[in-house]
Amino acid sequence: MQASTGSQQSGPAPSRPSPTKLAGPLAGPEAGAPAAATERTTTPAPTRLAPAAKAADLHAAAFRTGGDERAEPLQASALPGVRSLPFQASVPALQQLFPQACALSLQQAAHAVSSAPLPGSAVLAWVRYGEKAQQTLAELVRQRLELADGKPLRLVPALLRHLHGRMADVLEAFQGGVFRRSPARVWRETAPEVALLEAQLRQALPVLQSLHDQLGDLISRVRAAQQALQALDMACMFLMDKVGAHIQPTLAARAGAVLASLALAMEQLQMLTEDQSRLLELMQLVQDGVLLKLPAVLSQLARLNGAAHAPLNETQRLLLTEVVLEFSTFIENHLTP
Repeated sequence: MQASTGSQQSGPAPSRPSPTKLAGPLAGPEAGAPAAATERTTTPAPTRLAPAAKAADLHAAAFRTGGDERAEPLQASALPGVRSLPFQASVPALQQLFPQACALSLQQAAHAVSSAPLPGSAVLAWVRYGEKAQQTLAELVRQRLELADGKPLRLVPALLRHLHGRMADVLEAFQGGVFRRSPARVWRETAPEVALLEAQLRQALPVLQSLHDQLGDLISRVRAAQQALQALDMACMFLMDKVGAHIQPTLAARAGAVLASLALAMEQLQMLTEDQSRLLELMQLVQDGVLLKLPAVLSQLARLNGAAHAPLNETQRLLLTEVVLEFSTFIENHLTP
């Protein structure tokens, strides 16, 4: 028994495995440190979404709320790379809103809608909406004032008043009392001036005709400006519920300004029509009245040139008095005060 026991103790002892040495930076005193401490944490780069994807995410986030409540929709903004489409208005849609407008006005209104600032534009872009049409009208008003204050419209009435005054001098010589001057002497002093006035009136007649044509052209241009402003007024009404709430006050102010310019255009159109009518009356007075009647009057008064040698009898005197009186009264009745 002891021998077997001894034989068991004298056998080889079991070997214990030695620790394995790792090559690299973990061998040594820092081998027991956690691996996480040696690794560097890198922050992932932000993902760049395409502009269209950003717009889609913003639109989806506006309605991503719980229950039946919805968040307020986000206002459109000008994102880089996103092209905003202009406002559009079809002629049938405008005709439903403005059934009394003509086809041309509806087409102009549709063009005015498409010419509005793009959706998402800043408020400052709407401040000048329709300003070009208003500036056009202001220029036409200035031109009308220049024509109304032109030299021909002041010169011709002055010439007619001067001619009326010279005829009144001759008439006074015929109708005078005891101390009256001789009609023949008065006519000799007056005849050269009357001839000059006749020549000046004939020269002014083509100028009046040209001015009449200018007024006609100006009436057409003011009427076109009125139609453009009327189209802008319809466009403002159409766009009022298409723009954002922050644009509506500015658009309402522009609509009020356009409406005031439209009233001014209608007023100017009426005044131009009256100016053209008065000018036509003045042309008819000069051409078909004064210049037509004056030669006959001058022919009758030419008898006074020989009155020094053969005095006029009473019948001839009364006849000349009637001729001068009729011509003088004709001018007086047509002259404006």
